[in-house]
This record gives sequence, structure tokens and C-alpha cells, in this order.
Amino acid sequence: LIILFFNTDRSKFLELIEKINLNYFFLSVILFPVFIFFKILRWRSLLAIQNIRYPLMPAIIAYFVSILFGVITPGRVGEISRALYLKDDCNIAITRGLPSIVMDRLLDLCVLLISASISIVFLPNQIANSLIVPLLIIIFTIIVFIVFMFFGKKPFKTLISLTQKISFFKKSINYIYSTTKKLHFYLMELLSVKLFYPFLLTIINISFFFTITLLIAKAINI
Repeated sequence: LIILFFNTDRSKFLELIEKINLNYFFLSVILFPVFIFFKILRWRSLLAIQNIRYPLMPAIIAYFVSILFGVITPGRVGEISRALYLKDDCNIAITRGLPSIVMDRLLDLCVLLISASISIVFLPNQIANSLIVPLLIIIFTIIVFIVFMFFGKKPFKTLISLTQKISFFKKSINYIYSTTKKLHFYLMELLSVKLFYPFLLTIINISFFFTITLLIAKAINI
């Protein structure tokens, strides 16, 4: 809001503020903490699948700090700071804490993808056709990632063994391989029937997200 205030016509900005529907605006403000709470609940449920018990208050602090770092870093990579908090608070290795954050983002992506696929049916043909190609690219990327996660171990190991023949890379490659192997193991640990509960929480999260977005749009008469 401060950036908008100093970089737009102030009279128009103030006029827009005056026209805000406070009922919709305050309702969106009230729902936002609930939205965040369900996101924290989902992350803790992913950690529970890994048999990691993270108390609620430290989890809330870690999550809000990760949101701050996520906002100021490209691609929201700052959200991996949660893994650092897990290391400090619960003595959990970063390689074990990181997969829960990766799965957290993957669940968001999958549910958004499902929502987009369903909504595209109800869009006008011209808009729907323009969205099909990007949607197919995202689906293809996810499929490649899943295939690599399940079956990519052997090709990756072959690539590592070839690179290890170069003495200059040997030490670094060994470290990268051992780290990747641990990340792969802990990520696979999350793929179980228990993932249904975090998936259900993701649907609730996305529903809150769309509801809050709609309320804000109505508040500023869009």
C-alpha cells in the first residue's frame, strides 16, 4: 500500500481507499489468519508423517518468518528457512526437514492444477484455448518430476559415476549425491496413504485463498 501510495496518483489512490467496502475488507482480514493457520496445520501434518513432532507455537513462528523471507526472495525460495528452524528447535537435519516444504508446495500446485483443469471447462472458448498449452506444460513438468522421483535413481547414479572419474569434481559430486540421496529418501517417506489428510487441508487452504481473493475484489469493486 505504501509503494502504491507513493507511485500512483495520490488523489485517485485516496479515492479508491474511500470507496472500499469495509464489510468485505474486514471479512477478508478476519479469514486471512484462519487461512494461514490451516497452512501451518498442513505443514505439521506432513512433519507428523515423518514422525517429527513440532510444537504449535514454534511452528507458527517458523512459518511466519518463512512467509517474510518468501516475500523478499525470488520464487519464494526463502520459505526453506523453515528447515533451519526445524534444525534449531528439534535438531532435525535440513535434508530431513526440506522434503516437507517441497511437498507443501507440490500439494498447492496439484490442487491449483486440478482447480484450473475443472474451471477451464466453464471459461469462454477463446480464453480456455489460450490456457490449454500452459496447463499441459505444467502437467508434463509434474509428471516428469514424479517419474524422476520414482525411477530417476539409476540414471542419476550413472551420471554421478561418470562425473566422479574427473578428480576435480569427485569431492563435490560425492557430497551432492549423498545429499540428494537423503532428500530423495525423506521425500519418498512422505508418499503414503497418510498424505490424504494434508491433501484435504490443501483443498481447504485453496478454498480460503479464493474466498479471500473474491472478498478483496468485491471490497474494491472489481
